[in-house]
Amino acid sequence: MIYMGDEDSFVVTDAKPVSKYSFRLRHTTEGDDSPFSDSVHVETPESVPGAPQSLLCLNRTTSQIKVAWEPPELTNGILMCYHVTVKGPKVSLAPFQETQDTYFIFSGLLPGTEYKFQVYAVTGRGRGEPAVLLVHTVDLGHHAPAKPTLSVLGRHEIQVEWDIPKEPLSRITGYEVKVNGEAAYNGLDRSCIIRRLQADTEYTVTVSAWTNEGRCESVASKRRTNRDITISRRPPLYPFSKKTNGKNKEGKQ
Repeated sequence: MIYMGDEDSFVVTDAKPVSKYSFRLRHTTEGDDSPFSDSVHVETPESVPGAPQSLLCLNRTTSQIKVAWEPPELTNGILMCYHVTVKGPKVSLAPFQETQDTYFIFSGLLPGTEYKFQVYAVTGRGRGEPAVLLVHTVDLGHHAPAKPTLSVLGRHEIQVEWDIPKEPLSRITGYEVKVNGEAAYNGLDRSCIIRRLQADTEYTVTVSAWTNEGRCESVASKRRTNRDITISRRPPLYPFSKKTNGKNKEGKQ
């Protein structure tokens, strides 16, 4: 029994979505009860679902984050899909991504940056409350080569040397040396000589390690090439007198 009284209507307030209910009514007087009426069957409609459960980060790199979750405890209907959003610097995705999987991979993110992920479950009545997760991408610091050592070899050459990263993201496939933003070397050696430089000019050098996960660039080093050496061609202050073998202008001793 859910109600007894003299009103001719009653509102059931704790009904669950997508559930079937049967109602019967009978009239009661002092000392006498009528038989129950025929049953009336009612099915409640769908509602928005609860928040997904156990949202977590499965994997992260300098530019990617993989998140996963479980379906909501209260679906309140038939789950159609999930809406996934990300908020953070330089995110170029649509307002939300739609998926029927319980995981999603975000790419094109910035290294060492915090991103906010929200996952919504969706039924025919819309989406419910989100599950929220804050995750940082991996910082490049330990995955990049050490700050390169620069040795000036003269007016037009600089030798560049560097150490391997402390924690490579994965197998290193090559190194790239950039001078003032322009690629000057690609290879697996850990030193090179930059040639054909201008004299008395400061150069900025970085070294990047390439892996299957992407590129990690070192902190920049700066050095200036030697200046040109100029030799003066000015005449001497005290020129030597030309000898005349002891004779005067008239040819006399």
